[in-house]
Amino acid sequence: MPPAPLAVKYTAEAMVEAPDPSRCPLCGRPNGCAMAAGSDAAACWCMSVEIAGGVLERLPQAARDKACVCAACARGEPTTESTARALRTVTR
Repeated sequence: MPPAPLAVKYTAEAMVEAPDPSRCPLCGRPNGCAMAAGSDAAACWCMSVEIAGGVLERLPQAARDKACVCAACARGEPTTESTARALRTVTR
């Protein structure tokens, strides 16, 4: 019998060890990154928007150049407990 899956809450601390390139390292929501989906960087939504000041500086060092922020974080919207509840399933 395979082990039961675990639900893991995305947090900045959890993202430091192994950032998921399809998730925002600040809030854990899907980031819509074209490169993470296997497309060209020029097709990504982030190439046509301005990232709010200070957002990129908040990225954990281990996530820099490995995972993009989501559109809400790029706009500088505050991350709250309710927005950081994205879960993923992992097996032991």
